[in-house]
Amino acid sequence: MKKAIVSILIGLGCLLVLFGGLVAYAIYKSKTVDQIVAVDVLVSSEWTEITPSSSMKADRQIQAVVFIIDGYRHNVSDNKWQIKLLDETVVKPEVQIFDENGNVYDLHDSGRSNNDINFTPESSAEFPEDRSYTKIRIRSDKSFKVSKVIWRNRNLK
Repeated sequence: MKKAIVSILIGLGCLLVLFGGLVAYAIYKSKTVDQIVAVDVLVSSEWTEITPSSSMKADRQIQAVVFIIDGYRHNVSDNKWQIKLLDETVVKPEVQIFDENGNVYDLHDSGRSNNDINFTPESSAEFPEDRSYTKIRIRSDKSFKVSKVIWRNRNLK
């Protein structure tokens, strides 16, 4: 009788651990994962190449290269695709990403998430999941500073 109770308790404990692991995995897979790729990047008319310390993978439904610019605030009355800095300078950066096979993907300004500026390919299908992304290049006809460049992976769930 005592052995049966111990066996039942051990079995319930194992089920609880398994269930907890599944819940933790589901939460992990559903959240947004931001990988900081670079900080304090000066963008100029020359290409600035950024190589992350660890590879960037497309392991969620949607990916984007995100710029955070100190002092930038998206104003809904501005042109939707305009990046206007504090000094009223308007910048239009060119952004590219490279995969491990040397393929280059041109990214475009695809919108705002709060005050984050998102850059994505024309189609998310252009970020195949079977490879790593190894480098980001940025340039702009007007110089400006990006305080953080982020590789963002997120699910829509």
